[in-house]
Amino acid sequence: MAAKKHIPKRSLLLFPNFYCMDVLKNVRRHGYSYALYPVDVNFQTDENILMKEIKKNNPSIIVIFHACGITNKLMTKRKWVSALPKESLIIEDCVHRLVNPSEIKIVKNNHFIIDSLRKVSPLPGSFLYGKEVDVDFNPPRKKTTIYSLSSRFFYTLFRRILEFGFKVKSRRLVSYAHTMILKLHDDIIGNSFSAHPGLSKNETKHSYIDFEKIKKLKKEQVQSYEYNFYPVVSNNNIFTRVQIPESDYSSLHVYPLEFLCKSKKKLVSYLHHNNIVVWDKFPDSPWSEKQSVLFFPLGFHMNEKKIRYIAEKLEDYSKLN
Repeated sequence: MAAKKHIPKRSLLLFPNFYCMDVLKNVRRHGYSYALYPVDVNFQTDENILMKEIKKNNPSIIVIFHACGITNKLMTKRKWVSALPKESLIIEDCVHRLVNPSEIKIVKNNHFIIDSLRKVSPLPGSFLYGKEVDVDFNPPRKKTTIYSLSSRFFYTLFRRILEFGFKVKSRRLVSYAHTMILKLHDDIIGNSFSAHPGLSKNETKHSYIDFEKIKKLKKEQVQSYEYNFYPVVSNNNIFTRVQIPESDYSSLHVYPLEFLCKSKKKLVSYLHHNNIVVWDKFPDSPWSEKQSVLFFPLGFHMNEKKIRYIAEKLEDYSKLN
C-alpha cells in the first residue's frame, strides 16, 4: 500500500527540529529540501509559530511528530491546517505509538498516518493510513524481493541478539544489537528509493496485539516512573521532568527524561556501566543544542523493581555531579 501522490523534486518538506537527522539527510539524498520548525521542552509547538513557518516556507509536506508517544497538540488544534497550501500533504508520524487501526482518524484529504511496528512491538513492518482516494491499495507485483528478504533477515537477527542480550544480562550485546544490527536494517530501508508495498499477511498482524493489555501495562509503568523519578528531578540541576498528560500514559512508547549535562558521554557511559542501556535521543538534532533527552523503556520486560533501580542510579549520579 502506498500514497497516490507525486511530490516534484526540489519540493520542500517541513519537519520538527526534534527529529532523526538520518531521515532528513535521506530527504536531501532523494532530491528534496527541508526546513525545521521549533519544538519546546515538552515536544510541543505553538500553533501560531507553525503557521508562520508554513507561510515562510510554503511546504509540500509537513510532518507532525508524536514524540515518545505524547500527543502532539497540533493534531487537536488544527487552525494551522488552513494556512497550508492546497496540495500540501500532512504526515502524522506515529512511529513512537502503537497504532490501533480501529482508532485511526484521518482529518482531511492529503492527511496520512505512518507507524512502525518494529519500534513499538516485537513485530516487523510499518503501515500507512489515509483516505481511500489518496492511497493505492493494489497488491505488490513481487511478493519477495531482495529488499524485503534482507530487511527481514537483519530485523530477525536484531531481535534474537537483543532477546539473548537481555536474557544473559549483557549490556554489550544489547548495545551491539541496537547500534550495529538494527542500523543495518534501517540503512536498507532508508536508502531504498521506493517503499516496499508489503505482503498481504501484514493485514492480520494487528490481530495478535492485545491493545488493552498493553495500554494498562504502560499506564502503570509510566505512573511508576513518575513516582520513582520524583526525587531525581527535585532539587538538582541535571534532570528535568517532561510534562506528560495523564491521558497519554497508556500511549507512550518510552518514558522521557530531559537533562542538562556538560558530558553526555559520561552520563550514558555511567548508565551502561550499571546495565541501563539507553542513549541520548537525536543528539545531532537542532533541538539537542539546548537540552538532551533519555528514553527509558516500557514493556513486558520491565517491572517496578527495574524502574526503581533506574531511579536510584540516576539519583546517585546527580549527587556525584
